[in-house]
Amino acid sequence: MEDAHEINKRWWNEVTPVHTRSEFYDVEGFLGGRNTLGAIERNAVGDVAGKRLLHLQCHFGMDSMSWARLGADVTGVDFSSEAIANAKELAERAGLSDSVRFVEADVTKVGVVNGGGHDVIFTSFGTIVWLDSLDNWAGTIAENLARNGVFYFLDSHPTIML
Repeated sequence: MEDAHEINKRWWNEVTPVHTRSEFYDVEGFLGGRNTLGAIERNAVGDVAGKRLLHLQCHFGMDSMSWARLGADVTGVDFSSEAIANAKELAERAGLSDSVRFVEADVTKVGVVNGGGHDVIFTSFGTIVWLDSLDNWAGTIAENLARNGVFYFLDSHPTIML
């Protein structure tokens, strides 16, 4: 029997192409310069120019690339091969390949990413409800956050869409 983690991963691989074509994500607007980050995130995290930012559960990377447009050196991580492939292609199209990289990995098992020591670790909306181990996820954060770094987490209650 297939475990919940593999079912979840398969679902994200299947839904990513739907998301990239949806009005909700508005890829064309993003390619035209739209920043996908809300004022809440931008104000709370502050100036990221010159900072190393790790984006956990980045999906197909528009928030990662939005941080890169604000001057951060960004690494996005997601376990969906389809999401990471789309993120890399979108980064090329947006001219952001030099300031953002994408890693296909399970955030609960990835270990140190891109040398660790990230000034900011960011994750937002629709993330922890999918995890089978908050302890392992927190371990990834602890392994990768620089001393005096900032972990920023924003999400909604998992039943908000019901």
